[in-house]
Amino acid sequence: MCTQYLAQHINRQQKGIHHFGSDGDLALAYAIEQGLEDAKSARRELERADEMVAGRMTQADRDAVAVIQKAEKSAQEKSAGIVKTAEQKAEEVMMEAKRVAEQREQEEFKKFAAGAGSLIRAALAKVVAEDPQKIDEKLVGDAVAFIKKHHAS
Repeated sequence: MCTQYLAQHINRQQKGIHHFGSDGDLALAYAIEQGLEDAKSARRELERADEMVAGRMTQADRDAVAVIQKAEKSAQEKSAGIVKTAEQKAEEVMMEAKRVAEQREQEEFKKFAAGAGSLIRAALAKVVAEDPQKIDEKLVGDAVAFIKKHHAS
């Protein structure tokens, strides 16, 4: 409506008709028209801003999901690493326990083998009913070797 008024005013001025309202009416019409244009421009700017905010919110959501997924993956990798380290340490402990047990068994056998000669002499003396001094040393050595051989296997 203001645009029509303004157009009519310009048209009449060009035709030489100057009695179409006062200059104040013309200024008012122009100000209203300018205000409407500014309002339309502001609306377009607000719509663009709303679209931009919506786009940024969507991107922020995507970024948040990516951060969460990265954190979950990192936690899984760290958890797997911790489990692997624990399994390795458990294996090391088991191997060390086995080594210590084998070492103790060997030490016990060495103690037994060291005293086996006198035990065998005593047993043979009872069996043969002879003086322990007369028992053949070769027989004692063979018996100790036999025990060692069967213990190793």
